Amino acid sequence: MTMKANLTAERYESGMTFEQFVQRAEEPYAQIYRGVYQEVEIPQADLSRFAELVKRHGGQVRVLALTEDWCGDSQQNLPIVAKIAENTPGMNCASCKARSLKTKI
Repeated sequence: MTMKANLTAERYESGMTFEQFVQRAEEPYAQIYRGVYQEVEIPQADLSRFAELVKRHGGQVRVLALTEDWCGDSQQNLPIVAKIAENTPGMNCASCKARSLKTKI
């Protein structure tokens, strides 16, 4: 089966912010996302590297996370990505529940 990606700007914009994603997450998952987000600290040196990456890509980078709230990898990594995006000018992060897309990416 071949899937054709159709990640338009409109589809990206229909994604949720990290906070919206967490608000819609079931418990105890929402608590896990919030806990990781509160605990993580991104070193300034790393934020500088991400800022340079954004600059090399024309000043705008979009990160799209296709996930579900129950996913353990997502629970540990999405809060980190969200915090990096929040602290890096020009970087935006949107989340989409993968099952709601029904392979119409």
